Amino acid sequence: MGTWKCDTGFKSGYLVKLEHMLEAKTPGCGLKASPHIESRVKTLKKQAIAIAEMFSVGSGFSWNDVDKMVVAEKDVFDLWVKSHPTARGLRNKPFPHYDTLLEIFGKDRANGLGATTPAAEEEAIESTEATAANDIDQSIAFEEGLDGIDFSSTQPQPLTQRALQQKTRKSTDGWIRGMLEVSSSINKLVDGTMVYLDKIGNALTEESNSNKLVAEELRKIDGLTTGQLMRASERIIGCASLTNLFLSGIIEERKDMVMEVLRASN
Repeated sequence: MGTWKCDTGFKSGYLVKLEHMLEAKTPGCGLKASPHIESRVKTLKKQAIAIAEMFSVGSGFSWNDVDKMVVAEKDVFDLWVKSHPTARGLRNKPFPHYDTLLEIFGKDRANGLGATTPAAEEEAIESTEATAANDIDQSIAFEEGLDGIDFSSTQPQPLTQRALQQKTRKSTDGWIRGMLEVSSSINKLVDGTMVYLDKIGNALTEESNSNKLVAEELRKIDGLTTGQLMRASERIIGCASLTNLFLSGIIEERKDMVMEVLRASN
């Protein structure tokens, strides 16, 4: 039963599964279930919930669907952050996998369904986990109930005893149907979990590959100091539109682009 409980509602061991998926897609990346992937998934979850909360109960916020970021006036956002600290740093920050993460963590920005606060979100997740745990408890009870029933006797029995046997068989039939329903529910839960794991794995892989490629291309540019390399890397990787522009440009253009980025960051 305990193996079905985890922070995000996934089956125990999903972080190790993600580790294997990332290693298969990016051999030698060195990302481990703990602390790397666990920390990143928790951060992504908090940020996705924080953004969803802005749109569900806040005002003055909009979504830039091109750069995938929250847009708001600075004073409006600063006021919001005072009572919602998990939103800190999310203004004008690219969050390219928001819709996917929203689906994974039980939110629906489009129609406003689901929990509207981080606390309510956690409560909804715990409720889902409790339902799954209860299903497994029922499965165990079904099996134990079957163990205590003897169907081996075929001798004629008194009417009252036959009636009792028929009643017991009916009860057992109900247990069997229940077991089949629980089994079906668990199979659906496992299938759904694997779909979500694939989505998280793909998001992390895409992010890791882009970051690695930006770093590799920056090192090819002559004349950059270590400090310039670090500042340019941080700035470009931190903005999805800059990352796409940098990687799509020809080599001759990249140095000019980097110098512009460095001047803008001073």
